[in-house]
Amino acid sequence: MCNEAKKELKMTQNKLEKYEKKAKRTEEVEIQMRKMEVEMKKMKKEMKERERELEVEKKQKNIEELESKVSKLEANEISLDINQNEMQTQIVDLTSQLEDKNLKIEELKDHVNQLNRREKISNNKISKKENHVKKWSFQSTFDSKSVFQTPRKESRIIDP
Repeated sequence: MCNEAKKELKMTQNKLEKYEKKAKRTEEVEIQMRKMEVEMKKMKKEMKERERELEVEKKQKNIEELESKVSKLEANEISLDINQNEMQTQIVDLTSQLEDKNLKIEELKDHVNQLNRREKISNNKISKKENHVKKWSFQSTFDSKSVFQTPRKESRIIDP
């Protein structure tokens, strides 16, 4: 019995050693698993951090593009304002020139009207003078060649 007990003890010790070895391996595996879990968590954090960085970079790029667009639009707006101001200045200048030209045209029209009036007056005077001259000429013709003229006493010769 002693031998059997020794055998059983040996077997039990062997089983115990096997279990201990298994337990040790299990423990090592658990330690490795914990390490791997820690590493996985670390990798997940790094991945999230990298995703955030990429997202931040993407948003930063979008912001830069939008700022660029805004600055271009502002430059265009300033350019349009400048062009509009230049156009308004040109409009004012052209309006002033047009008013000056219209004033000159009015002055020239007035001058032409005055000249026309003077011409009419002159023509009327000339016409009156011509009529007067014609009348005088007509009368003088009658005066010199008048059939109705009575003979002069001097020209009459009376015979005794």
